[in-house]
Amino acid sequence: MLPLYTPETESEASVISGLLEAYQISFFIRGGAFGKLYPGVHISPFNTQTIMVSETDLEFARDLIADFISDSSTP
Repeated sequence: MLPLYTPETESEASVISGLLEAYQISFFIRGGAFGKLYPGVHISPFNTQTIMVSETDLEFARDLIADFISDSSTP
């Protein structure tokens, strides 16, 4: 598994998780449970979450979330 994206918020993680599930891309969120225990400033590796996908799905997953990531960064 390789890192796909490190979401800034729990909402962002949920939306990306939903996109990956909809396209049947296997993934897991490294630090998902622990990251929820200590909200606030992200201090890697203590409370950051990283979405991990298989190497074979990485490019497709990047393309899939690209529009969402670019839209979420603009106010």
